[in-house]
Amino acid sequence: MNLESMFLPDEAGDAEFTVGLRFGDESFLLRIANRSLELERGEAEDADAMIDTDPMTFIGVLYHGAELHAAEAAGALRIEGDRDVVTQLPHMFELPEPVELEPVGT
Repeated sequence: MNLESMFLPDEAGDAEFTVGLRFGDESFLLRIANRSLELERGEAEDADAMIDTDPMTFIGVLYHGAELHAAEAAGALRIEGDRDVVTQLPHMFELPEPVELEPVGT
């Protein structure tokens, strides 16, 4: 997951929180503070919120506008802790614009 390159520091503003991400047996700690993002492997013991899901559902919510409530209702995503922290995340990340390539050999 390359969240660092998709992070929008200006959108993070003064936000300061920690989110635990659990994708099956894989756990990550996502920390946002001082307009920066830190992401590392490991359990989030004192996280403000915990998201338990699969990578594709997480990406869908984060980048593609998939509804958090719909993912929860489908059983594809579970949130523990501060929901407000989780609802801020999609505003802090953005996919880059697609690059148009010139056809080769024309």
